[in-house]
Amino acid sequence: MAISTPLALSEVFHGQADIVLFGDASSNINYSAATFATLTATGYSVGSIKNGSTSPTGEATSLKKITNEQGDVIHVCVETKGSVGFECVLLTTSQEALEKFFGGKKVTTLAVANLLGTDKTLDKATKITTFPVFTAPIAVINESKNKTMFLPKASIASSLTLDDGVWAIKLSVTAEHIDKGEDLGTVMFISGK
Repeated sequence: MAISTPLALSEVFHGQADIVLFGDASSNINYSAATFATLTATGYSVGSIKNGSTSPTGEATSLKKITNEQGDVIHVCVETKGSVGFECVLLTTSQEALEKFFGGKKVTTLAVANLLGTDKTLDKATKITTFPVFTAPIAVINESKNKTMFLPKASIASSLTLDDGVWAIKLSVTAEHIDKGEDLGTVMFISGK
């Protein structure tokens, strides 16, 4: 048996430099007309991600082994298909982030109050009325900034969390199935120089 060229060891996706969201909680993406170019036309860097907060949440494919009475495996079938997902904590509660991830709205009609102390004036206010799950493209860029894991159609759930004394936004991301043309798949790894 001939052995082909070994898999390239240099093709490792290590660490993360950034996460980029394409769209937001108010987006209504028409995936039937979507292409890679239209989905990635405008991106938003999520900014500061808490060190060590990104963790995989996808499930591994599980196999079911069918054995005979002697215990020999006679057939293997896929019992559950796997999935790809991750969670991370964004160290921000900026007005822009609250608008992107919660569909938050600016409030301009607040009367002066002592919420922040007697020597403070109200500068900005954002109201959140729901904690949505929305569908949008999202990408994780590796530490070397030469490889990207792109999820063209991802369910993104946003919530507020108190992490080490810091109020932050927690994202839970799961890739949704998509197989469209030659340029869109459920998970895509993209390399560049």
